[in-house]
Amino acid sequence: PLRVCSGGEDRMVNFYKGAPFSRLMREGGKNQCHDNYVNCVKFSPDGKYAASVGSDKKVIIYDGKTGEVEVVLPIVHKGSIYGIDWSSDSQQIVTCSADKKVRVISVPDGNVVREWDMSDLGRGGMQVGVVYMPGEKKGGPQKIVSVSLRGHLNVFHDSDAGAEGPALVVRGHKVSITCMAADPRVQPTGTTLLYTGATDGSVCATHLGGPDAVPLPTPLSGGADDDLTDRLHAGRVRTVDLLPGTAGHADVLVTAGWDDVLRVSAVPPAPAAVVAVPLGFQPTASGSGAGTVLVVSATGVLAAFGRDGAPRGRREGLPYGPTCADVAPDGSAYAVGGDDGTLRIYATDLGDGATEVHRHVSPVSAVSYSRDGALLASADAKEVAVWDVANGYRPVILGKWIQFHTRSVSDLAWHRDGAYLASGGMDGHIIIWSIAQDNKRLRYNYTHRDGVSALEWGEGGLVSAGVDGVICLWDVEQDMREKF
Repeated sequence: PLRVCSGGEDRMVNFYKGAPFSRLMREGGKNQCHDNYVNCVKFSPDGKYAASVGSDKKVIIYDGKTGEVEVVLPIVHKGSIYGIDWSSDSQQIVTCSADKKVRVISVPDGNVVREWDMSDLGRGGMQVGVVYMPGEKKGGPQKIVSVSLRGHLNVFHDSDAGAEGPALVVRGHKVSITCMAADPRVQPTGTTLLYTGATDGSVCATHLGGPDAVPLPTPLSGGADDDLTDRLHAGRVRTVDLLPGTAGHADVLVTAGWDDVLRVSAVPPAPAAVVAVPLGFQPTASGSGAGTVLVVSATGVLAAFGRDGAPRGRREGLPYGPTCADVAPDGSAYAVGGDDGTLRIYATDLGDGATEVHRHVSPVSAVSYSRDGALLASADAKEVAVWDVANGYRPVILGKWIQFHTRSVSDLAWHRDGAYLASGGMDGHIIIWSIAQDNKRLRYNYTHRDGVSALEWGEGGLVSAGVDGVICLWDVEQDMREKF
């Protein structure tokens, strides 16, 4: 018959047989074996045993059929035990605890076979979950994966008794991704180097598309991070801009968050924030080009900064709320979209006399210059339009790419040759448009749950990031050749 084991905050561990299921009562009618909350229960793979762990630091082994207590193992943890799992041969268990340790214990004698200590992570080193993973070959050595309170996945090799720490630590975004920037240069490894920001204040660098099966993000530090988080900002990251190095200048990453701070971070080989500039406003969007970053706020502020974080111009009290922005690749102009639906072009001094290019029917949600600066694209909730920069921003495509997105377009990304434009929307769809064949389009539906937040073209294809916290690399070249 089937067996079910459950544990809870009532400190009881119950066993049920079925179906239909009925609770088994132990001898004496006592099902409360723990002195504090029961945090995890697990059957052994062979069904012979079941085990429970709790905040009383106990590990209790039960008969898998009757539910009777077989043995209460010696206490080996100094804090609450949050997780337990069995090895494939049912001879060992692995436990994780608030004492920041992962221990492998033999059953039923309770001897500690090996342990790993994650105390170097501070409070974030508390281990809140653990599992045995199958070996690469059937019957081969297993791996152990634990979860730190900080959100890291720690991979241990069960066969490596001499290892003092995890063989691999997997870190990354745990919440919605809000923005993304890609290094336009080809990396030595043939990968695309991405920088992404998220709602928890974290910023990560990721090499995507290389020979490694799993790209591993690296959080940037030196900002608002502590021993519980990997965050760079104390609030949601709204903008990420990469300023590639020039003669005498290294690469820098400029980010702005809802802690109302602009941070300039040195990037490889040592990603860390080096400059923090108070903004005095809550950033909404940004754009960059020619060593300049333009940050805009829906409160009616435009502010330009150099690669060192030094101010290069500021304008306040605008009669509209800026919603998006970009900087011409040669730094000669700023394109700003507003909540009044108007696309405006500003001179770099941010003075009066902005050129009004077009009034969309709804707030402008994205603007983007092509890499050569010849074209400018803008979008709202329904339409994507393209403008000829050299000819006074005359329309190249207007009124044709309309109502293909059902919700606001969140980002636009130009292909490296300027012949194609990708748009991503809060409807979750990605559309690739051809400038030369403006009646054709390549559509990918429902690419991200809850919407696309950012797009970039990389070495291996089109990269998207979403509200679902996922980064995707799309191999679209074959589809584009067949479609266009």
